[in-house]
Amino acid sequence: MCFYLHDLQETDKIKSLMSLSFTSDWFSPHIPVWEEVLGHLKGKPGLVFLEIGSYEGRSACWMLSTILTHPTSRLTCIDIFDLNDENIDIGARLHFPVLTGEDMEQRFDANIHVLQAESKVTKLKGQSRKLLRSLPLDSFDFIYIDGSHTSSSVLSDGVLALDLLKPNGLLIFDDYRWNGFPEAPLRNPHAGIDAFLTFFKDEYEMIHKDYQVIVRRKEKVTASDASLRPH
Repeated sequence: MCFYLHDLQETDKIKSLMSLSFTSDWFSPHIPVWEEVLGHLKGKPGLVFLEIGSYEGRSACWMLSTILTHPTSRLTCIDIFDLNDENIDIGARLHFPVLTGEDMEQRFDANIHVLQAESKVTKLKGQSRKLLRSLPLDSFDFIYIDGSHTSSSVLSDGVLALDLLKPNGLLIFDDYRWNGFPEAPLRNPHAGIDAFLTFFKDEYEMIHKDYQVIVRRKEKVTASDASLRPH
């Protein structure tokens, strides 16, 4: 009976995943690394994840269906869900169709609905540099940064996100090797990520560095701990 119920649950999950609708896929190549880094969290209760830049919800749906499977786990998704000059520019550079803000948000909502995960997802619509300041410090187990593709925005997201992570929480930057602005290299995400890695080198442990960069926030050092260190 238990095996039969498990098979039914797996069948329902597969049907749900097959019903998801996306127009693009930049996420799937990263799944093997994500499974390796996040696998130990699968099914744990009370997990709190944050995603900056959700688009159609592909990575959000993967997290919800693979890692955040416990009923008490939660995911916060931040996106402008709107067209701006940057989106239009990047779409033209990469020759892919750009969804309207309405289409993007409707597709995201529909995919979350397919997974019946509305109660686990908090959608925040707006600019990350404003919304991140409203979130509680030291509260997230994992944060994924895949919003704006300009170096200044990526750096801003990283700085604000670091203080939102719990000690030992994981932070992933996407698009480290993306070169969408060859005429202005310092505008690409890597410049912002490199700046973050330099400025905060004492506050994280490097886990992975390739097209994506993954770091783990170190335990906080208290004043009493510091006083015990040899001088």
